[in-house]
Amino acid sequence: MFRPIAARQLHRPHVKRVRMMKEHALSGRERPTVGRLAVYLVLTAAFTGLIAGGANAAGAYDWVYRDLDRPVWLLPGGLLTMFWVGKTMLLAFALWSVERFGREGWRWLGAAGVLGTIASGVAWTIVFFFMRDLSLGLLAVLASWVTTVFAAWAVGRASVGSGAFLWLPLIFQCYALAASFELMRLNTGL
Repeated sequence: MFRPIAARQLHRPHVKRVRMMKEHALSGRERPTVGRLAVYLVLTAAFTGLIAGGANAAGAYDWVYRDLDRPVWLLPGGLLTMFWVGKTMLLAFALWSVERFGREGWRWLGAAGVLGTIASGVAWTIVFFFMRDLSLGLLAVLASWVTTVFAAWAVGRASVGSGAFLWLPLIFQCYALAASFELMRLNTGL
């Protein structure tokens, strides 16, 4: 007796299991919604505004642009702040995107990489702007660069579209690493 291919495949248990897994993964029931994206973006904007305002109130911009020797290619403080806010917004969007569209095995690793990048960026801000230590600031920027590379890799493995959102933060982090190295080199006598 001849049955069509689709009917024969339905009688095999592994085909049913794979079909159910695909339907469950595509259902979106466990995936974050646009509301969570809005929460991520609002929290990120508030947090970066708080840190940028705290650094400005602590006189960190005056310290970098008046007291320190700096390279001529260092961008103005306002522009760097806008890039930093944009970087953290892209990180928040990549976090939501990898949670929403990422493959099951890589989703949590990508999210951990993005959260590690955010945490190391906060550590760099505290060490560089508030403690005003150029050597430890370079190490914090290096840690942030490593976590950004890891996050770009892990998020890119989870979802190619989500990984594309981390290229601009990676480029900004490379610039921050070079600028931090030059600030340390020019001001510590290396």
